[in-house]
Amino acid sequence: MELEIAKYFWSLKESLLFDFFQIISGKPYILITCLIFIVYSFIKIKKKAAIFIIAALLSVAASDILCYRVLKPAIKRQRPAIELNLNKSKQFSDQKELSSRKDYSMPSNHASNIFAFFIVYLCCIKKFWSLLFFNSVLISTSRIILVKHYPSDVIAGIFIGTIIGLIILYLVSLFKLTRGLSCFDKS
Repeated sequence: MELEIAKYFWSLKESLLFDFFQIISGKPYILITCLIFIVYSFIKIKKKAAIFIIAALLSVAASDILCYRVLKPAIKRQRPAIELNLNKSKQFSDQKELSSRKDYSMPSNHASNIFAFFIVYLCCIKKFWSLLFFNSVLISTSRIILVKHYPSDVIAGIFIGTIIGLIILYLVSLFKLTRGLSCFDKS
């Protein structure tokens, strides 16, 4: 089933939709959108923004390390492009390099990292959370549409990012520096 989904999205590779999602999936877009929410945190919570930023950075770093250094090499699931033998196309011209680096598919780092950031933002800032949630889903979905991941890779990434974000928030709360942040205020 997942291979058929990958084949379908690969059939759209010449469409504007494919080009749009390449932008959404790119590092510049992700960094700019996250920076917008970080800047907003400075405006919204001023002095406590540093705690939010530290928690967000720790969550993303932990998510990235766990997915890329531990889970992907352990699971060793090939990317859909390799399984569909798309490595002759321009889009996947770096496939030989990807295979030699053992850059596997499961779980999606993009999904894990953006949801780790989202969970910390949701708990600490709350305002405009739906906008960041939509952006997180868009970034995660882009990985399926670009045939970089299977849907289950993205779902696993979302789950891992969410759990890591919650764990980091709990650990940060142990330092008792969190008064003034939405998720730690008792209302």
